Amino acid sequence: MYKLIILFALFSQSLFAGVGGIEGGSVHFQKDSTWVNMVYSRTLCYKEKAYFAKSKKCKKWEEDSDNRTCVKSKIETIIQPMHSTRQRCKKYADDRCVLWETVPFTQKRDRIVKFKDEDGNVLKVENLRVKSCN
Repeated sequence: MYKLIILFALFSQSLFAGVGGIEGGSVHFQKDSTWVNMVYSRTLCYKEKAYFAKSKKCKKWEEDSDNRTCVKSKIETIIQPMHSTRQRCKKYADDRCVLWETVPFTQKRDRIVKFKDEDGNVLKVENLRVKSCN
């Protein structure tokens, strides 16, 4: 029994190796203000110059004086074009942006992903590609 517990502990540690973080492995869905991680997501895919994923969206909120709680949600398909634009600050004054500009925003299908431990040390580096949608 003791050996079984030790074996289980080692197995569970290997499952969560790299939980410290993943760098470079997410697609930003701008309209939905969310990031989808290509390593963990089972729904993220690419088709005809766009990314698709399933995301849980809140449809009904309840609010009190301190909190806002989602009481009804629905899974929806979200879409992000591979090529789009974004806003960035062009000029600062007193640590505040005083001039914004629109710049191209391209998210590549092929990514170099770094898996890190809790201390930020790189455990491994992989070249990954967002899978094709069926």
